[in-house]
This record gives sequence, structure tokens and C-alpha cells, in this order.
Amino acid sequence: MSNHLISITYKRVLGSGTRKALMVLFADKASDDGRGIYASKQTMADELDLSKQTVISTIKGLIDDGLLSEVGERACDTGHTVEYAINVDALIALPLVEYEKRRAERAEARKRASPVKKLDRSTDLTATGQTALPKPLSKPFTPQTPHSGQSDARDGGDQYWRTPPGKSWADVGQMLRKLEGKPERRSRRDQPLPASNALPAERKSYRPVRAKARETDQSAIMHAALRRDMGSTLYEQWLQHAAMIYDAPGAIVVVSNQFQQTWIEDRFRPKLLRAARQAFGDGVSWVRVQVDQHG
Repeated sequence: MSNHLISITYKRVLGSGTRKALMVLFADKASDDGRGIYASKQTMADELDLSKQTVISTIKGLIDDGLLSEVGERACDTGHTVEYAINVDALIALPLVEYEKRRAERAEARKRASPVKKLDRSTDLTATGQTALPKPLSKPFTPQTPHSGQSDARDGGDQYWRTPPGKSWADVGQMLRKLEGKPERRSRRDQPLPASNALPAERKSYRPVRAKARETDQSAIMHAALRRDMGSTLYEQWLQHAAMIYDAPGAIVVVSNQFQQTWIEDRFRPKLLRAARQAFGDGVSWVRVQVDQHG
């Protein structure tokens, strides 16, 4: 799902409500570069409450206008489905809807009414045009500590505020409580901090995605590399049932749902890229995580 493309689509004139609805659906299924769109036309018709023939004719119109293109095919339960890609440059070039147009005009008007003022730095320059340096202090300045110049003599109350040798200020509270005869407080410092890649509180198990049927021997190499890099616990929780598929010049990791997709992208993207290059070669330039559309 590309929120960026969805926002662009809503702000552009597409010619009809049907064309805009279908383009928003494509943006919802695409990555930010406009690629990775594949779903059966009947599925799209059901999601938009349209007839299949309307979806087919609308897609043909978008392709004829250069907003959409067919880039390949993907296997599915009924044979294959067409993979589409959005022409992002052509989409951005479309005229804005009236509200966005008025909004842009108001922003431009405010910009013209309040131009940025240029700073006058002439007073900061010397006669030769060199930047003036700050004048040195006439007398050296020596920082004074709170007890500098005082004797080392201690009075009777020093035991309450001076830190004993080998102790830190973190231990003072506990020492004072002992002097006053109060019970010790349990320290929170020894509690373990949460790890950045810690599992959620509720462990969930995911079933293997259908796309695993398309994996090759190189996919098994990528699985093994991720297990070594991540450790068995994290790997089995998040990626054991995912599919690793080579899609030159990159690789696609197919997972069960959007929550799993977001979690993996946020925490394991560098590990995925390293494992993909070990399995499919150093020519892999990207790794994309997407949800199995047929899961």
C-alpha cells in the first residue's frame, strides 16, 4: 500500500468517479514506485462494487491514457493474473482538483505578500571585507568550582552531603535511608531494558503463505541465512512461513497480513537485503515486503 500515491490520486482529475476509484485501488495495492499491482479483475470488481466488464474497459482506458501499464504476469489458482504498474510521472502531471488548485493559489499569494527578507551583514564585516572576529578577553578567565579556595576542613554535617570515597551520588539515597533507620527501597536500575527487536506481548503464529509454492532452491538459501542472522526465535516467529521470491533486480518477501508486513519492514529490512544477496547474488538492489493477495 502506498499512502503517497493514494494522496496524489485523490488530488488529481481523472475524468470520472469510476476511473478515480479504480486508480485509488491500484495505488492501495502498489508500492511507492507504482509497481507490484496484481489482482484478478473479478476481485477488483467485487471490491469496488462494479461489474467485471466496467473494470476491464476502465483499465483499458487508463492504459491508453498512459497512466497504467502491463508489466508481466503472476501465477494464481486459476492460472495467471496480469501485473500492472502506475506511471507515477503521468499521474502527477494530471491537473489538480479545484480545491487543491485554490489551495495552491492561496499559498502562492501568501508567499508573494510576505517575501523573505535578506539579512544585512555589512556591519559584521571589517574594512577589508573580512568577517570580524570576536575581541579577546583582556584578562584570562578561570572557572571557579563551588568549593575552590576553601579549606578541606569538614563540619559535623558533611556525612549527609559529601559522597564517600568509592561511592556515587546514586548510592546516597540508600545510605541516608540506613542512617535514618528506614527500610531499603527496591532499585529499578537492575530491570532489563526492552530490546529493539523484542517480540510483541502476544505471540502469534502465521500459516505458510500460498506464494511458498513459487520458491526455489535459492529461496531456501535465503531462509537459512535469515535464521543464522536473526536467531531461531525471531526467524520462526516472523519469517519461517513467509515466501522469498526473486524478482530481478530485487526480491519479494510475501507475508500473511499487513501487521506482519509493517513489523518486518521496520525492524529487519537490512537483514533481508543481506540474506537476499547471499541467496540470489550481489545484483539484488532492493527487497520489498508485501501481503499475499491470495492468502
